[in-house]
Amino acid sequence: MPLGHKTFGDRVAEMIFRRFIADYIAAQATSVVADWWFLWLNRLIHGSHVARVAQADVVLFMAEGTMNGQSFFRNHRLLMLPVLAAKRFAKPVLSLNQTLYTTDPEFRSIIRTAYSHFELVAVREPASLSFAREIGLPQALLFPDSAFRARSNGRPLRELVTGPVTAPLVCLTGSGDCPVKESAQHFQIVMEFARTNGVQVCGLLWRRKEIDTLRQIARAAGGQPLLFPAPGLAYEDVSALLAQSACLVGGRYHSAIQAAAVATPFVVLPSGSHKTQGLLKLLDYPLRERAFDDAAGIQTDLIDVLRRRDVYAAHLASRMDEVRRLRSRGIALVARLIAAVSSGKMLSDVLASAPEAEILRGKA
Repeated sequence: MPLGHKTFGDRVAEMIFRRFIADYIAAQATSVVADWWFLWLNRLIHGSHVARVAQADVVLFMAEGTMNGQSFFRNHRLLMLPVLAAKRFAKPVLSLNQTLYTTDPEFRSIIRTAYSHFELVAVREPASLSFAREIGLPQALLFPDSAFRARSNGRPLRELVTGPVTAPLVCLTGSGDCPVKESAQHFQIVMEFARTNGVQVCGLLWRRKEIDTLRQIARAAGGQPLLFPAPGLAYEDVSALLAQSACLVGGRYHSAIQAAAVATPFVVLPSGSHKTQGLLKLLDYPLRERAFDDAAGIQTDLIDVLRRRDVYAAHLASRMDEVRRLRSRGIALVARLIAAVSSGKMLSDVLASAPEAEILRGKA
């Protein structure tokens, strides 16, 4: 059941019931009447999905990087259905593959209360694990992102881009949580670097405004050769493109993971939360996050990864072995918990004795 787009119910909930929803999730509104209103609001927003959750044996809550600490839609609304499942319907909720993050001090207590109802709190990178411990969720554990499953299908580079590749390829992404104006800053920096260092740029961009902006920058630089992914590429094709590129530059979290999974070095920019810092820690990566306008820093990192690409690739390949071991343990733990639901066991007892949980919990 995807988060979807804002509905009429979302607007009603945000304008009229925002305070009530916050208080209910934070356990400050507790009564039979409050329970009824919260159920009604969930039905208003989520419709038939409420009945599906009520009939489920177990609920998997996978919010990825949706929580941003800035809006009702990506904070309070995000938590409504899993909280309803855990509190009203007494369903075991397993929270998986998520970054826990907020810039709102009040929402920290809401996160703590909401997630305390869930049987499993598994975050995808160490920054979120530290954040969970900090706000009072000691049961949280680390289960690396599902995007680490990415593999190249070995398709040749000439079939993956829109033109001839005549120099080492630098793939360029935007960022999920920044205006195009800010992305244009690092677009300009990378295009100038390409002009003076004999590399070619491929724009791994999906937003039309970003694509148009990069094209304008290329034209202003004298019509520099610019490539884009060929139309209709599958996920494994993009992995193949990254595997055959010199490096990746940008603020897309999953693009950085996809590059790491095929041992392609990356220069990382802000992604809208601490998930990027968490990824760098998970990979023990030797570079730090750069600001969009840090021309000197971005260029220094590009020079280093191009000069020592083999060293970076070997490091990433080594770290990927550990990441995949962690993911295997996480998968085994989730399978153990779902089997326990089927047999009627207490999930808290299973978690307390599962060897995988102990290992994943100790990765702060």
